[in-house]
Amino acid sequence: PRGSNTPPSGQRAVTGQAATEARTAGKGKVMPGTISGGQGAWSISPDGGDGRTKQRARRGRRGRAWARGVAGVPIPGRLPAKYTISAYGLQEALGTRQLRAEQEKARHTRIAHHRGRFKGTDFSQYRAAIENYDPTVKLGNQTALNAARVPFAGYINRMHNRIHPIFAGGFLASLDTIGDPKLNDKSLYTHMEIVLNAATGAIVRAGIVKASGVTAFDVGALSSLRAAGPFGQPPEAIVSPDGNVYLHWEFYRNPYYACTSKFARPYIIKAVKKPAAKPTPVKPRPRPRSER
Repeated sequence: PRGSNTPPSGQRAVTGQAATEARTAGKGKVMPGTISGGQGAWSISPDGGDGRTKQRARRGRRGRAWARGVAGVPIPGRLPAKYTISAYGLQEALGTRQLRAEQEKARHTRIAHHRGRFKGTDFSQYRAAIENYDPTVKLGNQTALNAARVPFAGYINRMHNRIHPIFAGGFLASLDTIGDPKLNDKSLYTHMEIVLNAATGAIVRAGIVKASGVTAFDVGALSSLRAAGPFGQPPEAIVSPDGNVYLHWEFYRNPYYACTSKFARPYIIKAVKKPAAKPTPVKPRPRPRSER
């Protein structure tokens, strides 16, 4: 179904065993532009490889998404599908053609003016969002997305088209000129909670749920998010009962991952029941002197 978490029809993973059998089947059939050997024959692609490195990268990317748990925060891969959207669900909800078209448009966005934005960032203003942030999304406080699945996917894509030129094209590009080995560690990533206003899409609050271990990188991710907002009025279907929109998003130092929308997860929070107000005690009226 549209917007489901199941892999798109016709999409099938190729296992290492299947690849080995395919190469073995090619023994003795050496075609022009191929290499033969003890492991069979295989062709060399125009990009300079046999495709196995790229396949491993794609498999690693799918397996890496949300593989790390965060204490007290639900992991979408381990939640019932009705509570969030996976990468497959995002692709199915938007359609592959529309998703690629919007990503291509974002890729050609002018990003030069974003570079240098992060040189004078005041770290102190983000200290509380990194060190003492208490996430709102917790285990057991979400409701099923249902009809909100497709609107959420479209809104996430709109957010990504604003965040990507600033974070990937601006912040990550600026790190390449610094030469700091800590900031150039491609394994860095930070896990962020984003809360948006239902009327304007402005950031109500944002905080680091799981820090990267390098404060400057966490600050850069938060600063990129704030520079990209506001994101426009969200659809009514994705607004939680408290009037906010909730997402979790992972930002990576590796430019291959960066801020891809595949690492964004939406949630709808249950309505919080307010405790019943205690009745105001009624003080007895004093009796008139004549009745005493």
